[in-house]
Amino acid sequence: MLCHETRNYCAANAQFQFTSKTDVADKCHLAPKCRCWMEAAATEFVPFDYLASTTQIVLQVHLGPKHRTLYSFTKGDLAIRPEDH
Repeated sequence: MLCHETRNYCAANAQFQFTSKTDVADKCHLAPKCRCWMEAAATEFVPFDYLASTTQIVLQVHLGPKHRTLYSFTKGDLAIRPEDH
């Protein structure tokens, strides 16, 4: 769900730029659950834009008991639709 929404935004806005976790949540109109994950204190975010390397890790979300489950996303994961490869 998170990747779907960010990819849609990036596809519609070729010169996208995200400066904060809240910026991503607002621009991509994230669903409430994704917004909570994004804005959680344990979530790590690196600002990125359309010029960043597709392999750069820009988001790490910690979920579950004691935040033990980690999901890492690259700029490519969040910005490029699989069918666009």
